Amino acid sequence: MTFSKTKLFLFFLITTALSSSCTQKFAKPDFNEAPGQVSVIQVATSENETHFNIVKPRLRTFTYTVYQNGKPLKGAVQLIKNIQPPLLHWGVDKLKVVGLKPNTDYELFIEVPRYKWLADRRTFKTLDLKQKNIRFAFASCMSDAYSHKHARDLIWDQLARQNPDLIILGGDNIYVDSYDFVARDKVTEHDIWRRYFDSIRSLPIFSQKKLIPILATWDDHDYGVNNANKNFHGKDYALKAFKAVFGSANISGIYENGSGVYKSFKGFGQNFYLLDNRSFREETHSTKAYAHLGKTQHEWLMKNLKADNDPSWIINGGQFFADPFIVERNGKKRQLNESFLADHPTHFNQFINDLKEIKTPFAFISGDIHFSEILKIENVFDFTTYELTSSPIHAFMFRPEKGQPEFWPNPRRVVAHRDYNYFLVDSKATKEGLDIEVSSYGVKQKGPFFKKTLSIKR
Repeated sequence: MTFSKTKLFLFFLITTALSSSCTQKFAKPDFNEAPGQVSVIQVATSENETHFNIVKPRLRTFTYTVYQNGKPLKGAVQLIKNIQPPLLHWGVDKLKVVGLKPNTDYELFIEVPRYKWLADRRTFKTLDLKQKNIRFAFASCMSDAYSHKHARDLIWDQLARQNPDLIILGGDNIYVDSYDFVARDKVTEHDIWRRYFDSIRSLPIFSQKKLIPILATWDDHDYGVNNANKNFHGKDYALKAFKAVFGSANISGIYENGSGVYKSFKGFGQNFYLLDNRSFREETHSTKAYAHLGKTQHEWLMKNLKADNDPSWIINGGQFFADPFIVERNGKKRQLNESFLADHPTHFNQFINDLKEIKTPFAFISGDIHFSEILKIENVFDFTTYELTSSPIHAFMFRPEKGQPEFWPNPRRVVAHRDYNYFLVDSKATKEGLDIEVSSYGVKQKGPFFKKTLSIKR
């Protein structure tokens, strides 16, 4: 071997050794293991089963493992479906996890199998549904606009520290028709999916380490267009996007889907009916029967209410018991608010008459109006009930003009407040109905904006 060949051979040995050494030394990359690399939503949950929707990069394959006390639960995780909309960089993995126990801490590990990297990890629990009391948070109107960023992180952190069992999202969870991005009369399938992914990836609730089960319905903005009805041309795309992000497979006897996005959840000695006020909605002020909810959904609700003796919560994106608020500008009259009563009074009367036949107690929850209030519903049914309305958690607030009242007139109003807020509801099922403590929280003060103790008996 010549001298030059000897030097070449030694150089090859040295570089190979260095390469091998570097590969071993830096086999684990430098990266942040804090939660938030992907967006995780825990959805339908029972005592022994839960479901997750994970918004992930379209070309990235993850493996999912659930751990208890540092030990993997073999066979617990099932990848039900991968949803990949066309021409988008993000998709959704939908998981089902079984074989769980209530009051037990678990961890969800999200790993990149090729490199055995831990991309993300979250803690979670199932629900102890045999209890008769539940603490749930209710929120609506979750704008991802930068102008609300100063409140978003603070208010979701505050809500998480309240340690609710469940979060209910009452609509306008996604602002598809944001003026900054989407022309409202030209919204496309791409617009809808893109706005869903943009919002989910920016809202802090979906990147917090501790997951809380979420039940959601929609209102006009996550449906796609302001004040939209069943004739909206993008309704099918919106339905697919909403179900991909917030939807879940059924859990027998616990969580059941209807058509559209309406659904029921049973637990804690109570029933929760989340209604769809867009998919079947006729034009505003239509006098058609079932103009607000559609006949199928209306009958589904009444059938379920009659079949179960537990007290119930009836949840809608818009308000139930609000008269139309009319203003006159430049000689033209305009209705500022939307509500079941104001928009479809014929159906509302049928709705009330059918509820009068229900033997078990019920209460109402709604969002949409960009302030919060409690309405006392008396002299309607043979018992006194309430409507709890919370809005917005972080979205636009419309301050009244000088000399105008702070709130739209409503003789049923018990208390009201206008600010970024959510409701924290402690609800206990009793033999007669419900004992409720409801508090309105925001980030501008330590204590609640208001707190009320309510009793519903029948």
